[in-house]
Amino acid sequence: MLHCDCYINGKYFTHIVSDGIIVATPSGSSAYNLGAGGSLVSSQVPAILFTPICPFSLSFRPILFPENVQIELLIPKSARTEGFVSIDANKNFLLIKGEKLLVHSAPEKVKCILI
Repeated sequence: MLHCDCYINGKYFTHIVSDGIIVATPSGSSAYNLGAGGSLVSSQVPAILFTPICPFSLSFRPILFPENVQIELLIPKSARTEGFVSIDANKNFLLIKGEKLLVHSAPEKVKCILI
């Protein structure tokens, strides 16, 4: 069970207790995010998707943030375990107690061809 504190643009947002969190772009909304109960989002919507995986609280639901926010996920030193970060199932690393992960949109856009 993951325990972490979430900050949005440097301001405390919530304490998360869940099996995990999915942070995705609209292009990634139809994959694991959808399976975890997140929304499908058009690639034309400038957003960051934030979806809890099996949250401990019934009031914590998927959220869409504007693409210009910075999300900070901090594993408190008082947490029971570390966090595990997986980026597109290619890059994996451990987030130990007291460490934080910063997530934000890149300033450059990726051009995609829609057929």
